[in-house]
Amino acid sequence: MSLHLDIKRIIVAIEQLEQTVPAHKLTVLLYLAMRNAGRWDLPSEDGDYDPLIKSIELFGVYAMAEEADELAKNWVKAAHNILMDDESEQARAVPSGRQNWALRSR
Repeated sequence: MSLHLDIKRIIVAIEQLEQTVPAHKLTVLLYLAMRNAGRWDLPSEDGDYDPLIKSIELFGVYAMAEEADELAKNWVKAAHNILMDDESEQARAVPSGRQNWALRSR
């Protein structure tokens, strides 16, 4: 896994978004990004700027969508995928003591 992923904060953000009503998920996700050094590319409130692809990055998880309303769902899906990969990576890891023993026994 990448060193810039913050697994603990990703888990908390997922829980927060899953407890939020659908109409407010994007607002909550944007708030989290604003308060936690995230990055986003979303339409401006005055309508002057409307990117073709909307995107957001938070705690090392990046998601994009054609419609802003899909962005929170896509971020949660990407975050779940990262957590599943992190769990399988940890399960494959050899404990450091066993690894050192294996190297000495050769």
